Amino acid sequence: MSQATPDTIVLTPGEIVRDLEWNCRDALAASKADNSALAENISDRGLLNPPRVRLLDDGRYGLVHGFRRVAACEELDPNMPILCTVQEATGDEDEDELEATAANLAENIRRQKLRPFEIANKLYRLKKSRPDLTQKQIAQLAGMHPETAGRYLTIRHSASAELWELFTRYGETYPLGVNLADVAQVVTFPADEQPARWALLLRTRKTRGTGRTKGRREPRSKMLQKFAARLDELDASEDFKAGAQWAIELATGQRSWPEPATTGEPDDETEDTNHHEDRTADAALTLGG
Repeated sequence: MSQATPDTIVLTPGEIVRDLEWNCRDALAASKADNSALAENISDRGLLNPPRVRLLDDGRYGLVHGFRRVAACEELDPNMPILCTVQEATGDEDEDELEATAANLAENIRRQKLRPFEIANKLYRLKKSRPDLTQKQIAQLAGMHPETAGRYLTIRHSASAELWELFTRYGETYPLGVNLADVAQVVTFPADEQPARWALLLRTRKTRGTGRTKGRREPRSKMLQKFAARLDELDASEDFKAGAQWAIELATGQRSWPEPATTGEPDDETEDTNHHEDRTADAALTLGG
């Protein structure tokens, strides 16, 4: 792809061809309110970052990136002159399309975080238009890790309607610890099996998640008992080892916290209550560290 500095041209919004389906953002701009805020900013400060266009076969100019900026300028004045940079034509239609698509995706990822399904759609469009490109090449164009790009492509290509809806809703953050890799695995099954596979995945994660009841001490007790068995191996003083043993026995319920000595003065029960657990935890964590 060409790396030459692009030329510039001044166009009005009406002279710029905007293929909204081709743009990687789902709906021209996040919202009309966003466009209005951007229009106000452009009115105050001017258009600081020119949109990019490319010459089409019919002699008009198609928008590569800057869809929101052009929409905001049009809101200010339909005949507003807009300075645009021009993508250099290579003479190869496929190469020009690839460069424009990659520029649109990279610009949107850099300037405003795209939603995962928008990235998936754009990567899929790249792969469909250029099947000769490898997954690694597509990832490089998007500035993504090849494995992540591959998962996006798998989900976009193979997800059933139900799974695609979940992907558009959750993106990469799912309940019960489910992640993008899990979704990419589920969609490798036939579309009619995917809902059942998804339900099974959630049941499995939920069962694992509820296996540890809140406040239950057994897992921590076992860990502390392992520390206790290794006390003699520590390169530490006998006083430290004795203190650690005392802390472990206290943390595992083998020892009770001693009552404060009676001095004839009122006990500060509030302070003792607030710091009882902190002292116990600090002693155990010191051993673990």
